[in-house]
Amino acid sequence: MLVFASAAAQAQTETETETETATPATSRAVTIVPSVQASLKYTDNGNVGSNKNGAWIAEVAPALSVVRESGGLRGHLNARLRNVVHLDGAGSDDSFLALQGFGEAEAIEKRLFVDVDASINRNNRSLLQGRSGGDELNTGSASETRVYGISPRLLLNFGPDTRGQVLYSSRWMSGGGGLGSRRESKWNAGLSNPRQFGAFGWGLQYDRSETENSQTAQGSAPRESGRATLFATLTPQFRVRAIGGYEKTEFTPGQPEDHSIVGGGFDWHPTERTSLSATTENRFFGRSYDVSLSHRRALSTWNLSYVRDITSSLETQGASVFSDPDFKALYDALASFFPDPVQREAVVRSLLGFPPIGSRDFFVTDVHYLTRKLIATASFIGLRNILTVSLSRNERTRLEPAAGLDTRDEFSRFSTLTSRLASVALSHRLTAESSLNASITRTRSEGVGTSSLQTERTMFNVGLSKQFGPKTAGDFTYRFQRATGAADFTENMIMATLSMRF
Repeated sequence: MLVFASAAAQAQTETETETETATPATSRAVTIVPSVQASLKYTDNGNVGSNKNGAWIAEVAPALSVVRESGGLRGHLNARLRNVVHLDGAGSDDSFLALQGFGEAEAIEKRLFVDVDASINRNNRSLLQGRSGGDELNTGSASETRVYGISPRLLLNFGPDTRGQVLYSSRWMSGGGGLGSRRESKWNAGLSNPRQFGAFGWGLQYDRSETENSQTAQGSAPRESGRATLFATLTPQFRVRAIGGYEKTEFTPGQPEDHSIVGGGFDWHPTERTSLSATTENRFFGRSYDVSLSHRRALSTWNLSYVRDITSSLETQGASVFSDPDFKALYDALASFFPDPVQREAVVRSLLGFPPIGSRDFFVTDVHYLTRKLIATASFIGLRNILTVSLSRNERTRLEPAAGLDTRDEFSRFSTLTSRLASVALSHRLTAESSLNASITRTRSEGVGTSSLQTERTMFNVGLSKQFGPKTAGDFTYRFQRATGAADFTENMIMATLSMRF
């Protein structure tokens, strides 16, 4: 994809389909970008096996991107109708929708909001078998995952500093390849005043959720928790908090458990460009952590995060890319380079290793799991170069019984799955209309349970992008990937792409 484009091309594209409101001239309320992308790929290992077979694959994909970042209706939508044809007849031709969107509607001004989201994608769900996550050749219907969510929330104000919220959320997940149907309903209520007594304040929070799962032996997995927080603002930049509460869980059918919660944390904002937040609690699974550090300079962004908590694929697959701190930091840092929000999102996805549509977490399972995730990212922005370095480690431990899980769900065989990733991506502007893009990614995944498996993957991409005009761009890319361990294969692929915006 073209990362750098001429200023004239950007300016013309931005004004073609945007709708302005009565805000200042520099503000654009809506950006609508219809487009079509045609590509031709050749891979020397279409069956992802030790016995290679070459395959030519053509694809035509009409797409629509919509961004609205102000007003009573805000959100992002990326939708692409992918039409895939195997020219040699060696694979299955198919047409399918890839989509990710989220939005917020302000039903009653400053009081009632309705959040919605949707995600449809086809991707390899396995950490140990098949192609790498995000590979555009993962197009089989068995790999499709669909997530939908709706969440009305009511904001309450009691005086100048007391704020409250009541929220109800309902989310669904389903798909092919043995993935069951899963629904989660959640209630949340909170009330807080961090400055009730000058430097001291308080907060109260209640959460309850129930998950219905067609695949597991447990029909419903209820969870309930309540927390009380005491705040102390020691300086305008530094605040500490103490947390106490309880939680009830039933991850094993017929065995409910009650636990106390004791913890604390702090928030520190030494400058407008630097923030550090940390929270730890003593929970039923041990100690939880939520730590995030971000630092932004004029030409670089630095992010470090560590989380140990309960989650599920229903949460990770439906999450907006803008809830990812690494994504949001780089997206904001590139605002002056790429004013067009659609183009900017595509640039950040390419640099951070996100697929064109969807999230960075490709793993999907039908059960809750305990995650211990560490991510470190640094991005450096120059006049002709953007360099991004990423390191991550994610350990997932199953919390619910494996009984009833489809055998294609990796938690049916393993109790713990660990993945490590290191990547470097560089985009170098050659001219005002062309750029050279390269990346290398190294991953290592391991499953441990009644048996153990391990897979190591290496992927290298290099490509040339060129802007032919204000509406037309092209890419030529070479990719090499190799996997060893649970499934051994190597692949070389070349791809030519032509994109047109209308």
